[in-house]
Amino acid sequence: MSSCAVVLGDYVNGYAIVRELYEEGIREIVVITYNKKLAFYSNKVFDAIEIDQCREDLLRALNGLNKRFDKLILFPTDDWFVEQLVIIENEIINFAFIPFNTSNAIESSNKVYQYQCCEKADIPYPKTISIRQIEDLLRVNDLTYPVIMKPVVRNDLSDNVFRSMVFKSEKDIDGFRQELSKLLSLGLSFLVSEIVPGSSHGSIYAYSAYVDKNGSILNEWVGRKLSQYPDDYGVFSSASNEAPEEIWEQGRKLVKELNIYGFCEPEFKFDFRDGKYKLMEVNLRSMMWNEVGARSGVKLHYTQWCYANNMTIPSYTQNQSDKIVLMYYKHELLNLMFLKGYFPIFKSIWKNKTIYWAGCYKNDFSPIWNNIKLTARTIIKRLIRR
Repeated sequence: MSSCAVVLGDYVNGYAIVRELYEEGIREIVVITYNKKLAFYSNKVFDAIEIDQCREDLLRALNGLNKRFDKLILFPTDDWFVEQLVIIENEIINFAFIPFNTSNAIESSNKVYQYQCCEKADIPYPKTISIRQIEDLLRVNDLTYPVIMKPVVRNDLSDNVFRSMVFKSEKDIDGFRQELSKLLSLGLSFLVSEIVPGSSHGSIYAYSAYVDKNGSILNEWVGRKLSQYPDDYGVFSSASNEAPEEIWEQGRKLVKELNIYGFCEPEFKFDFRDGKYKLMEVNLRSMMWNEVGARSGVKLHYTQWCYANNMTIPSYTQNQSDKIVLMYYKHELLNLMFLKGYFPIFKSIWKNKTIYWAGCYKNDFSPIWNNIKLTARTIIKRLIRR
């Protein structure tokens, strides 16, 4: 039976998956993307397919690959792909391996459910209230400002729905009341949480694991975000393979309580007020800095490949004695140019001896060149806005 690794998404996380699988000798790697960026241009992939961001196009691409391969091992890299796979599961289940529990994937992405699991597993999380009707805003004053508001589930993130908003006072909340009423009338719901104080640069930790369908953890690793872009509520800029024992312990307990399989990546932020690591979010797919795991000796994507193909699964132990740093040059450059006071943070990261560059792979220049052009366009847009 012929198997093909299908990476859904081609940005930094998708390109890292391609790199990991290719280095393990896998050559049947196909990328499907709706926004050509890095892995689409890689000479390490067997084929690259561009689709419109619609369910029908994704299904058409998968059915087309099924004519060439008996089995498709899917590696989703963003929430849109996760959501679509849940919907089209019955149409592809006979030839595709979906790396998560489709019966509870949406529920597991719901922060209300995640915090309920934290309660059961005795894992710290920020004090939070849910907003289902406009009157619920009155309860926000029970929290300590500043607070952050987010949609309850990621599939709320469509069209003009914001990803997150920070409110520093009751006055800020009142000013948003009218817009929030419109969103609530559409059936959306939100969470408002106290913000764990302090910069997110260096205080965000993650536990990443691959779990089989019986709930057993096959392989795992931990890491630390050293910096983010474009701000404290942004995404990975630099990360390392360091984390305290609490992250291992809390990650394992949460994975068990969530009752999921496949990829699981909970992130925690250190709260200096009480010395606890509090849950921020849970991802059911590979995040942007997944390469930290492979660089420190734990290959979760190859683990999935072996599991899906009933092969012997290697048992990895993460190397944390040798500190490594993964740095995404695009985000670091933008932080240096536009984030006030960032240079001391960058300088402290740069002191590390072993630095790897995300989005760069030997003998594969086209993705690097396309990312340079993407970076240049972003810089020009930022300069124009200034």
